[in-house]
Amino acid sequence: MDNKSFEQQIQSLCNDVARYQKTIAQYEYLMSHKGYVFATRTYSEMLQQVEQARRNITYAQREIKRLESKYYSQFPLTHAQYECVGFPTGVTNLDGSDRF
Repeated sequence: MDNKSFEQQIQSLCNDVARYQKTIAQYEYLMSHKGYVFATRTYSEMLQQVEQARRNITYAQREIKRLESKYYSQFPLTHAQYECVGFPTGVTNLDGSDRF
């Protein structure tokens, strides 16, 4: 996966998340005003749309994490990063113990 396609996919998913959040905000605003006349949708339909948007946000965020994991797994860790997370670095002392 190259950087350009990774950036495009991440941007697309981030746009989806923003669109779903906007939808949730709009519907919650309409549902909070008790005097609003529901000309096009009932309260339960709006509630279903909000729940669907929340599920879609969750799916999109999972997909973002999956893509980031897939993209960044292409690059090996440096010795300093191995040392930071506590994995053996592959560089050893003469007695066989890990140097870092």
